[in-house]
Amino acid sequence: MARAPRYLPAEYRSRPSDYSPRLVDDILARVDNGELLTDICDDQDMPLPGTFLRWCREDARLQERYREAQHVGNEVRFDQAASEAFGSDPYVARVRSDALRWHVERSQPERYGPRALVKEQRPEDDAGAGIDYSAELRRRIEQMAERTRAAEETAS
Repeated sequence: MARAPRYLPAEYRSRPSDYSPRLVDDILARVDNGELLTDICDDQDMPLPGTFLRWCREDARLQERYREAQHVGNEVRFDQAASEAFGSDPYVARVRSDALRWHVERSQPERYGPRALVKEQRPEDDAGAGIDYSAELRRRIEQMAERTRAAEETAS
C-alpha cells in the first residue's frame, strides 16, 4: 500500500498535478480578468501555484501565454485602482487604490512605474532613445517658475 508523502498537508494531496489544457485555460482566463495566481490556486480544484509555474517552465508557449495574461490582468488591476480611488469611503479607497497601484507598478515597471520611459521614434534620432517625461515635466515647471520670477521683477 502506497503512503501519501508526509511533507504535503492533506488538502494539497488531492490537488491536480498533471498538466491539463482545460485547467490551464481556466487559470489564464482568470489571470486575464485581474485575479492573482495565488488567489486562483486557493480553489481546491486548481493546482498549487508552484505546479502551474512548473508547467510554465516546461512549456515555452505556456510561459508566453501566461506573461500575456499577466499584462492584460495588470491593465484590469490598473483600472480597478482608478475606480477604487473614487470609492465612497476615502480612507479605504486610498489604501485599496495604493495597494493595486503598487502591485501594477512592481509587475510592469516599464509601463506603470513612477519613472516610466516612453519610447518615441524620431527620424533624426537613429538610436530611438526614450524620453523621460517625469524629467521633462520637472524642466518645464522650472521654466515656468523662472518666467514668473522674471515677470515679478519687471513688474516691480
